[in-house]
Amino acid sequence: MLGAAGLLIAGCGGDSASKTSSAEGGQLSKAEYEQSFKSIVSKAESAAAIQLPSGASLEQQADGIEQGLDRARALADQLAALDPPDEIRHAHELYIAGVRSFAKGGEAVVEALRAGDKAKAQRLIMPGSAALNPQAVKQVSTARREFASKGYDLGEVSQFP
Repeated sequence: MLGAAGLLIAGCGGDSASKTSSAEGGQLSKAEYEQSFKSIVSKAESAAAIQLPSGASLEQQADGIEQGLDRARALADQLAALDPPDEIRHAHELYIAGVRSFAKGGEAVVEALRAGDKAKAQRLIMPGSAALNPQAVKQVSTARREFASKGYDLGEVSQFP
């Protein structure tokens, strides 16, 4: 039942130890940033689905969600390694903060599952709950609006209604 929460978590493995900047050094150009950002997100979206067995135990569900949270953290780390143009730095940092906040909020679901409290875990994944972190949603939404308003093509991330 809680395996569906894993669908909310996107991310990718791996990490990046240094800032990604332009070939000449310094911050990325708009085109370089768009390409790098889309590449990282595309890799995240193409990661293999986290598989849970049919009738997964609460511990197995916790493990699956924890894997998803790790992927979200890795995504945030890879994006944080980019050196964005100044005009989009605020949105970039806000987006990363939102992804990290989401992962942090998901830890409560994992803890509830590991404690055997399925009812609490289910409450935590309800819309507007602490685990789905309304602040994280606000951060990501605001960042997406900023990306779009500044004309950045970041794929679905910058397509904001």
